[in-house]
Amino acid sequence: MSEQGNPKYDFIVNSSKEYMSLIDRNYVYEAVNDAYCRSQGKTRSEILGKSVLEVWGEDVFQSSIKQRLDLCFLGEEIRYEDRFSFGNDEERYFDVSYYPYFENGKEVTHVAVISRDVTGDILSEKELQRTIYRVLSLTRILDAVSSSLDQDTILSVVCKELSLTLNINRVFFAILLDDKAFLQIITEYCSESRSSAMGVVFPVKDSPMAEFVLNRRTSYFANMGEMGEQEKLIAVKIGWERISSVMAVPVLVNGDVYGVISLCTSEKHIYSPEEISMVESLATIAGQSLENMHLYKTLQGVNENLTKSIELLKQRNLVSTLLSQMNDDLQICDSFQDAYAIASFFTQELFPGYQGQLLMLNEERTLLESVSSWGDPIPKLTSTSTDIHLINNWEGRHLYLEHSNRSGVNHDPQYPNVWVPLKTQRDVIGILRLYNPPDPIPDEWEQRMLSFTERLSLSLANLTLRQKLKIQSIQDPLTGLYNRRYLDDALDREVKLAIRHQRKIGLVMMDIDHFKHFNDTYGHDAGDEALRSLSKFLKSHVRSSDIVCRYGGEEFILVLPESSIEGSFNRAEELRRGISELRVEYQQEILSISVSAGVATFPQNGERADLVIQAADAALYRAKREGRNRIVIAEPRSV
Repeated sequence: MSEQGNPKYDFIVNSSKEYMSLIDRNYVYEAVNDAYCRSQGKTRSEILGKSVLEVWGEDVFQSSIKQRLDLCFLGEEIRYEDRFSFGNDEERYFDVSYYPYFENGKEVTHVAVISRDVTGDILSEKELQRTIYRVLSLTRILDAVSSSLDQDTILSVVCKELSLTLNINRVFFAILLDDKAFLQIITEYCSESRSSAMGVVFPVKDSPMAEFVLNRRTSYFANMGEMGEQEKLIAVKIGWERISSVMAVPVLVNGDVYGVISLCTSEKHIYSPEEISMVESLATIAGQSLENMHLYKTLQGVNENLTKSIELLKQRNLVSTLLSQMNDDLQICDSFQDAYAIASFFTQELFPGYQGQLLMLNEERTLLESVSSWGDPIPKLTSTSTDIHLINNWEGRHLYLEHSNRSGVNHDPQYPNVWVPLKTQRDVIGILRLYNPPDPIPDEWEQRMLSFTERLSLSLANLTLRQKLKIQSIQDPLTGLYNRRYLDDALDREVKLAIRHQRKIGLVMMDIDHFKHFNDTYGHDAGDEALRSLSKFLKSHVRSSDIVCRYGGEEFILVLPESSIEGSFNRAEELRRGISELRVEYQQEILSISVSAGVATFPQNGERADLVIQAADAALYRAKREGRNRIVIAEPRSV
């Protein structure tokens, strides 16, 4: 997320939908990504160099952000969910993580703050809760219907549950009297303290709303401004002068209008199709509950639908829980192998009984490689260049069915399967492949696959980013060798092991001879090529246990575990001779270099790592003073 970093790294960070920022110990923004700027409605220049207090305001900073930053500067990782308000009065929910950045692995100098918008998840959960409440409400109504044939009990439950479920101020039921000219309120439920309208009788002809419902046998909606004077008088008569919106639904018994359920609110209420459907369904249930001959048949069908709805909600909740668990597990992964194993496990949990494979594109994007599979047997995938071209040009988030040729890729007709691309912001990075999917694929199943692959893609992209950051922090960009930061930690670790096991450590400090003259003669590009060639030679001529670091400029340090002073000298001499024969190819010229080196060992030349480095450095200086292109052993330390 550095403001002057690797362009590819910056591209990845700025392509993320997560809001990322880097804050120093003075609570000042040092770096932000594009998503963060968009969330604040500001440009990068308007944020960088500003304090968190200036950007968020003193109230938010003092009450929420400062305390968490202070804890993070003490080395503690923090994660929480919070709700934020924006300038347009919009409120959104975020999953916020604070990560301490340790300078040299010791002191926390910065805090990385990463926020993910989870408003959709929160709202989905709230909608799920509302749906469950409505289902429970329907269940209670059905319980009343099934346990009682008393008209007042059934209608009272219907009015009460409609009021509570839809947040309606007043619900009443008016029965159509025998002469068909009057309606009488026989049941009501009011959420506020109001005078009762029980027993009130009003004529149908004075109410266009009632005439509409009774004659057309359909629902009626009106706001106060749309109501006639007679209806307003009726509203006063029933003790409800402040009606703003009303909905009336007919209740049919044996095909005839039996009465009307009326829903009244003091504030304007726009009914959703789901709410309308619910009210009309309840009106139907209320009417059918009065039909003794058909009561149990009706209850049986409605109860079956409710059971299916509850089971579907349970299944969705289980899927949501599994996806959250997978996301948490992937966040703490340190390797791709672990991530692939987690993905394999949760795929089998989400799609039990299906064989499958997880395939990733290689870095050259020329080959799909299977990194995980489950089920037996798994057919082998043969990817052609045509397949790869098609995959690289897939757009959007879709399922591609091989057995329907939607994907356009090669397939074995014996193994119908579905491909789901793993996509980052722009590119396909891999494929989730499941065998013998249902045909046609249900919407719920498809949505589950898309949610799974979206989360997996984001986690893999984040893991790639974390590993690149780790490599960049310990690797010299020009030579690919470890850098000085890595050397400090590695040498300290080797010294502790040497002390524990009473072993020696050889250390060689090496320097290219006359490197300034080389650069002046052939140019700095040639000098860089010489450094790369020497680094490649050193990496290919040391043991796997040895450590090769670029110490700075043209200086290199080799750490040789379990090597005596004589062995270290011999190794350094072999390398020196090999380097003298090394040929550096630059612009069709063959150039040569030589090196000088100082050799020291632990603990012979010092009981600390820095003392051994100083001894090797002094020996290197002697080698240069004595004519260069030679190896010199450090003087034993004085006792």
